[in-house]
Amino acid sequence: MQRALALHACSLITVRLAGADVQPDRQLLHDGALVQALLQAAPLLAVTMHDHVVLKGRRWRSFRHLEQQAW
Repeated sequence: MQRALALHACSLITVRLAGADVQPDRQLLHDGALVQALLQAAPLLAVTMHDHVVLKGRRWRSFRHLEQQAW
């Protein structure tokens, strides 16, 4: 969030690269608390949080698609 504010961003999509031993689905679930904290903090800072994506090789998982009701 600090980097987004430093760049005067008005919207945000976060991306995490999953480690070699971690599947994207598991990493996405592990990142849930972080995403919820960003969703709460973003409006207070006039930033729109669009999604959190986990990448591993050619596979990806989106928090927005996983948790439709949170958005």
